[in-house]
Amino acid sequence: MLAILLAFASEEQAEKLKRMLMRRGISVRGTVSSGAQALSMMDDLERGIIICGRSLRDMIYAQLAENMPDSFSMILIASPERITDSVLPERVTHLPPPVKAEELIERIRAADGSGETGTGKDWKKERDRRIIERAKRLVMEQVGMDEEAAHRYLQKSAMNTGNRLVEVAEMYLMLHETS
Repeated sequence: MLAILLAFASEEQAEKLKRMLMRRGISVRGTVSSGAQALSMMDDLERGIIICGRSLRDMIYAQLAENMPDSFSMILIASPERITDSVLPERVTHLPPPVKAEELIERIRAADGSGETGTGKDWKKERDRRIIERAKRLVMEQVGMDEEAAHRYLQKSAMNTGNRLVEVAEMYLMLHETS
């Protein structure tokens, strides 16, 4: 799957979008508020998608698109009235707010081409399994448990809180995973 970066002048907006994607099993590599930060992160990654607003702290989306590596594409989230270009730059698609999760996931899937972010029961089971595995690995790293103990730890947390295992795993990832 492609690396996903979020670039918004508002950190609150980026975090909200990150939580929305993570709840649906899509990992976000990082959030930034400036084009310079975004370009620096993209240089460290093989390929990916940058999801951004029209304006960042130091540049607008068109400048970022012009300078992003060829292995990246952009999903621009902005009101149509705020986009002054009559034709979007190459590798940029537009999504007007308010953003619907399913529509954004479909755009990511289209840009990715891997089909890893599909829909349906099989996809949801696989997504849940990946979230639980990531959370187990994080518990193992942070707490020093083996895989079985980490799984029991997450299961016990789920039973104590009355949540599903995948929900506990998502919460653990949101609280402990570094972006």
